[in-house]
Amino acid sequence: LTIRTQDGASPVTVHIYSKSESSKYEIYKKVIVRVLKKTIKVWSKRDNRLKGDCRGLQRHIRLIKSPAVVVDHNTNLEADITNWAVSDPGNIFCHIDKPYLKNQAKEPAMAVCIENINIFARFDAVAAQLFKLDLYQAIVYKAPGQANGKIIEATAAAAWQNGAQPLSNNAQHSFATALQHVVADNNNVKFLAYNNAPPGVPSIKTKSNSKGVIILATNADSAAWIVHTVPGFPAAKTGYSWPVAENARGHLLICLTISESQINAIAASLLLVQPIIHYNDIPKTETAALPYFNKLAEGKIPTLPPFTSRLTIRTQSVATPVTVHIYSKSESSKYEIYKKVIVRVLKKTIKVWSKRDKILKGDCRGLQRHIRLIKSPAVVVDHNTNLEADITNWAVSDPGNIFCHIDKPYLKNQAKEPAMAVCIENNDIFARFDAIAAQIYHILKQQNVRIEMVLLTAIVYKAPGQANGKIIEATAAGAWQNGAQALSSDNGHSFAKTLEHVVGNNNNVKFLAYNNAPPGVPSIKTKSNSKGVIILATNADSAAWIVHTVPGFPTAKTAYSWPVAENARGHLLICLTISETQINAIAASLLLVQPIIHYNDIPKTETAALPYFNKLAEGKIPTLPPFTSRLTIRTQSVATPVTVHIYSKSESSKYEIYKKVIARVLKKTIKVWSKRDKILKGDCRVYKAPGQNTGKIIFATAAGAWDNGASAFTNNAGHSFAKTLEHVVGDHNNIKFLAYNNAPPGVPAIRTKSNSKGIIILSTNADSAAWIVHTVPGFPTAKTAYSWPVAENARGHLLICLTISETQINAIAASLLLVQPMVHYNDIPEAETAGMPYFNKLAEGKIPTLPPFTSRRSIRTENAAGPVAVHIYSKSESSKYEVYKKVIVRVLKKTIKVWSKRDNILKGDCRGSQRHIRLIKSPAVIRDHNTNLEADITNWAVSDPGNIFCHIDKPYFKNQTREPAMAVCIENNDIFARFNEIAAQLENCPQ
Repeated sequence: LTIRTQDGASPVTVHIYSKSESSKYEIYKKVIVRVLKKTIKVWSKRDNRLKGDCRGLQRHIRLIKSPAVVVDHNTNLEADITNWAVSDPGNIFCHIDKPYLKNQAKEPAMAVCIENINIFARFDAVAAQLFKLDLYQAIVYKAPGQANGKIIEATAAAAWQNGAQPLSNNAQHSFATALQHVVADNNNVKFLAYNNAPPGVPSIKTKSNSKGVIILATNADSAAWIVHTVPGFPAAKTGYSWPVAENARGHLLICLTISESQINAIAASLLLVQPIIHYNDIPKTETAALPYFNKLAEGKIPTLPPFTSRLTIRTQSVATPVTVHIYSKSESSKYEIYKKVIVRVLKKTIKVWSKRDKILKGDCRGLQRHIRLIKSPAVVVDHNTNLEADITNWAVSDPGNIFCHIDKPYLKNQAKEPAMAVCIENNDIFARFDAIAAQIYHILKQQNVRIEMVLLTAIVYKAPGQANGKIIEATAAGAWQNGAQALSSDNGHSFAKTLEHVVGNNNNVKFLAYNNAPPGVPSIKTKSNSKGVIILATNADSAAWIVHTVPGFPTAKTAYSWPVAENARGHLLICLTISETQINAIAASLLLVQPIIHYNDIPKTETAALPYFNKLAEGKIPTLPPFTSRLTIRTQSVATPVTVHIYSKSESSKYEIYKKVIARVLKKTIKVWSKRDKILKGDCRVYKAPGQNTGKIIFATAAGAWDNGASAFTNNAGHSFAKTLEHVVGDHNNIKFLAYNNAPPGVPAIRTKSNSKGIIILSTNADSAAWIVHTVPGFPTAKTAYSWPVAENARGHLLICLTISETQINAIAASLLLVQPMVHYNDIPEAETAGMPYFNKLAEGKIPTLPPFTSRRSIRTENAAGPVAVHIYSKSESSKYEVYKKVIVRVLKKTIKVWSKRDNILKGDCRGSQRHIRLIKSPAVIRDHNTNLEADITNWAVSDPGNIFCHIDKPYFKNQTREPAMAVCIENNDIFARFNEIAAQLENCPQ
């Protein structure tokens, strides 16, 4: 690529050459020399394999001798980490981000070449001495051991000028000026920063070596690209801070002022070298026409994950700081964490207390560095513990003063899973745990960065069967002390005090909580076993990290409630008070173990400079396995029960749900109301139109016409859904429920292909239940006052309430299992669901992994006089069915009219006799409320002919064939008629 700097008087031409790791090209010879068609003189570290190359005519590689002189500053290749070249003959200077080593042929690399005679002359002077046979605007060159740099500018580069100030000064030199809006705030200046060693973050395993900043002004066509060689610099929005340790090494800093139109070309090259993006606040409105930049900013680059990470922090106590080491590994590392990580790093034997399997044994091979297994049972002062009941995993070094908490047991299968160890270096704490480890089996066979943390508050060890714990503090750990109160008490002991602002409210205290078994949520399929809380104060540099072993604890913003059932098991609870600057490093380690984040209210203003924390807070949950399902239920109305069919598909099914599921099942044409894309074309109880704050309502018992909603949805009473949800958002001892939503309330976006939202409610003192199906993200919040998300008024929504008997719940759950819903709340007691195996699997997160791929079930609503049939059709991601045609139409054996967003691939389908898919025209009218597919996020269909209305949880897009999907189809003449009126106008069949 070629760009030109933005200088009306003397623009500078800049050529960018980049290669991906797949190219296998050696960038100096195969890229730069080949493109320039000239000899180049190279200043770079070199290995014993690549030599100067003088073969052939011209187009040589000549190596510059070391040491060299930059005017009056000496430099040498041992201390200088810059890589640059000048053409011979010519006027070109190049900065290369990889040294002249053989292994860079297998790595991504980039060269930025500036075509300017003055800049060239300055570097060519440095390159005056060559090995005989082995061959913008501003640039600062800082030689090893120098605090100041030498500077040249493209407009006045006749000689190197002395830097006006040391680079450590925060003003009065060119780079402090260039970075002033990177290290501080300016509403009109935004930037993206990348560095293979991001500031304040431990080393990441990456083959990229690129460092730089892309800056632009939002109020003018003005931009800059800074390319440099300094690790961990600059830190975004945190004040200028040059890493003084880098004065010992040589560095290059290049600043190029460019027009914004050049940014996309730069990004296209950067994409190949897989840079680590650690900060970006450039708004999308500025980059709408920059596709390569957007890919770069969104991380759409094939980076490899870090496999292991090692960090060291110090607790925040001026008098007695405690050193804490954090070791983490990703599942890709295949390392067994005890032997391959902890022992290898500590270089000592460790004594391990942990459940163990029959594969991993104690390991006494070699000299020292053994793994010795602590005998069970054991004693914590006067509390007995044993491995059958104790779920802690810890180790102590031998010899030494180190105690480690590990989040995975000593089992062979953890080699394939993420894991983390938190190791505390303190004599007194070590001594307490070493006393427990006194008995061991005698003969048994068998990222490296430092940060600083800041005061270990306490460790509580609760032995199995004990209500109280034993406690030690770093400042007074001479002996285990008795816990002042039972852990079930809500005050009077250290952990209740530590968690007071987690379980209660304090405007100045915010936190992120993670737990592989989140409170009030069924088991989630995850390989993580980490549990903890990161807490910070918004009005001071004060924070804490709590690491523990207790499932379902603590519940955020809910009164302290220790799970008494856990008294039967042994537990560890560790509290570390830290400075806020340590949070990012902790998050970097946590990322490797893929924790389940279940609560976070830390404002982004507090974490603007914490890129790894922000990634952690955004939450990435692996999607669950596939299936399709079809169920039919009936609503619980004695007079007029309604039949509801539920069709669902998983992401693996690859079915397009409208055509492949709904139309196939109904065996009818369906008329579809749904957002659609340009691919899928037409192939069909409170309804809220876009922009309306009230809905239109119909009842199965009186559905002759749409009625106006009695009150706005934002009101907490006076309308049907507030009434329906009164025991979901409030408390009632006899009403229990399970809630699922792919965008759970108060939880960061979870990576899932499920789109299902709903609630299953039952009464514990009667055979009475309800199933609510809806389209509203983040709604409702369990046991929290009714709060309609006002932002959703802008979009169209469907809310369907079906009263059912409790015997129908199992059939509903069987279909839901296939669409892998995110269950975010469940308090239905097991005594109520003992005869419901599918519901229990749903509640426990036991998603099926084997066929069938589609399911059809029917239920009937609970109304003796006029029960309504409800059919449930579902498909898993493995079925590969398109749910509308392959499921709904196939089952109904009718045409369906579809309201849904559609794409450019799936069209209306009028082939054959009947069983068509017809697309409903947009805009449409719900009585006197207007709706349109741009704002309406509902997906529904009606049969033609017939009496069936279906709600589908996926739009009419081609890609839903690869995702789980579900359709709930209600067989009722009046409900059908109301939706069929909306479906009056259809798009023409495709020709």
